[in-house]
Amino acid sequence: QGPNCALPTKPPKGEEYLPPCPNGGQGPSCVVPTRPPVTPAPRPPFGCPNGGVPPNCCTNGGQGPNCVIPRPPPPPPTQPPRCPAGGVPPYC
Repeated sequence: QGPNCALPTKPPKGEEYLPPCPNGGQGPSCVVPTRPPVTPAPRPPFGCPNGGVPPNCCTNGGQGPNCVIPRPPPPPPTQPPRCPAGGVPPYC
């Protein structure tokens, strides 16, 4: 009633007023939405791709069961330069 009061309207058919659900659910049966299942993190491939023996896989860049880091080959022995036509390097 009054100049600024709207007339009460009925809800559309089939959508009766329902009190709020005490469990936080929705709908006439107070259904609580379920969360989607959490997928586990992907497992690393079987074994150690970089060497080692599971569960002790190589993390130092080494290879093989003991995680050995390959060493560079030793440099060839240096020989003093020669002067084929005689003289003493660098004065050939």
